[in-house]
Amino acid sequence: MHLARRIDALIMRTGIGAAYLLFLILGIIVLDVIMHSVFGAPLAWTQDLVRWSLVFYIFLGGAYALQAGAFVRVDLLYARLTPRAQGLIDLTVSTGLVVLFLAVMINEGLAFGLHAFRIAETTATATWQGPVWPAKLVLPVGSALLGLAWLADAIRALDRLLASPPRDPPTADASGA
Repeated sequence: MHLARRIDALIMRTGIGAAYLLFLILGIIVLDVIMHSVFGAPLAWTQDLVRWSLVFYIFLGGAYALQAGAFVRVDLLYARLTPRAQGLIDLTVSTGLVVLFLAVMINEGLAFGLHAFRIAETTATATWQGPVWPAKLVLPVGSALLGLAWLADAIRALDRLLASPPRDPPTADASGA
């Protein structure tokens, strides 16, 4: 459980950092509106930077959303299971699917981001030419964070699975003794 708490702390800090990106996004949009409306000179880079910031927000905040229980879960059956049965489902079926998903996301995202870095890919905006590799490399980084958040959940699921079932409290015998 110590490892799960350390992962939770890392995910919490990353999620808070991702939340601050919303202020950056808002500031960029306000700046662009002012530049366009007041000075008649829109900034070429604002749309790209807002999109990339949203990518960072989504991928860095995804692990926090998992930790906070904000992911959608179809639990028609799951909610009716005992904590031990839920732990077994989480450790087997759910973990297998998450590992498969994260393997693809990390592998393909890393190839995607490294390719953009190697070829010095830039935006399609002719006036700015900003590098796109940071926004592409956040995909495997965010996926790895999601994997860590899942690992913390898997540790808790294992703890639920291994926990001894609650015992009934002792009852007084009928003779009143």
